[in-house]
Amino acid sequence: MKYFIFLLLGVFLRLDGKGQFSDTDSLKHLLERTSPDTNRVKLLIRVADIYYFSKPDISFIYSDSAAKLSRQLNFAPGEITALNNAGESLRFMGDYPGALKMQMQALELNRRIKNEPGEAGTMAFIGFIYVDFKEYRRGLDYLLPALLLSRKEKNQQKESFTLTNIGYAYNLLQMPDSALYYNQLAFKIYTGLKHGPLKSLILTRLGDAFLGLGKKDSAFAYYRRALQHAYAVNDKVNNSKIERKIAKWFADNSQYDSSLYYARRSFINSSQSIQRLELLETSELLVRLFRQKQNTDSAFFYQDYAKAMRDSLYGPQKFKELQVLMLKEQQREQEIQQGQERYRNKTKMIGLWSAFGVFFIIAFLLYRNNRHKQKANALLQLQKEKIQNTLSELKATQSQLIQSEKMASLGELTAGIAPKIQNPLNFVNNFSEVN
Repeated sequence: MKYFIFLLLGVFLRLDGKGQFSDTDSLKHLLERTSPDTNRVKLLIRVADIYYFSKPDISFIYSDSAAKLSRQLNFAPGEITALNNAGESLRFMGDYPGALKMQMQALELNRRIKNEPGEAGTMAFIGFIYVDFKEYRRGLDYLLPALLLSRKEKNQQKESFTLTNIGYAYNLLQMPDSALYYNQLAFKIYTGLKHGPLKSLILTRLGDAFLGLGKKDSAFAYYRRALQHAYAVNDKVNNSKIERKIAKWFADNSQYDSSLYYARRSFINSSQSIQRLELLETSELLVRLFRQKQNTDSAFFYQDYAKAMRDSLYGPQKFKELQVLMLKEQQREQEIQQGQERYRNKTKMIGLWSAFGVFFIIAFLLYRNNRHKQKANALLQLQKEKIQNTLSELKATQSQLIQSEKMASLGELTAGIAPKIQNPLNFVNNFSEVN
């Protein structure tokens, strides 16, 4: 079973109102009869998914309950999914410190159990939070590593979603070329998938990139295409965003009636899904439009509304809370880096000692072989000397044998000649005596 459900991509329930309430009631009744085990965790997450885009406050309640129960059961997959879900619910409602806290807990758990797919998803969520909080570079610090992990996982859906958000961050950094590159790549990788809201999002981000490049007509074409697709698939999370962008396009082109129509629709849809960032930006646009029409009452109303949204999203208290979390995060990252550095140093020392040991063994073997070779050479020299001595002795013996044979031959010759010489001498002696 997979440890992580990529919530923003994988969970979009396309239910009509009556069917949704019926399924929710059935799940709630089932929850009442389910004991506190892993099945209850899964049911809690399913109920949270139903409210995910429509009522993030209720979704958070069920997700938080699932996370706490998973922690008691030591059920890591359930806890990670619930934390991701809860963090995204808080991000929708504009509680960026709370959302970051939830996602950081999920990230730590993913790393503890060495769950790379879960780590990729959680890092992407953290990147989204930073981008929404206008910390674009910090967001890319998480989105880019998340992209590498999703590619390693070969998850086409995750990769395309992360790519389009990287492009969105570059667009906010006033780098439209990079924004267009990443969104075109996201759309290419998306090819073959059947995920309606993701397609709406990528088309919208392509429109943003073309608008950043000054190609207004191309931008508007992508916005219209994205909105038509969002209506076709009943995409409730992106429709308000697309309507606001179309409204701004009309306002920039001095078509204020059309702009006001789409801005009002965006405000209604973002109010229903409690998307506070969209409410802020749409309210600011409505202030501009009503001032253009000299409708001061409506302008003041939306101005007060925008101020309230801005304070709730980026007020001093929120900024302070996020700074504290960022500081803790940096300390944790430093501790991780220090631990990794210690591990690398330890590995290097082990490697050095291992190399020294190998060198010592090789030196010992060479020394032993050299000693053996010296002994063998000495033995060989000794044997050579013995052979030489033996050879000399053999030569001396051979000489003696030859001399002996010569003497023996001479004796035999003498013995043969002596009688022959003796006979004439005897004759002479005898003859002398007679005379």
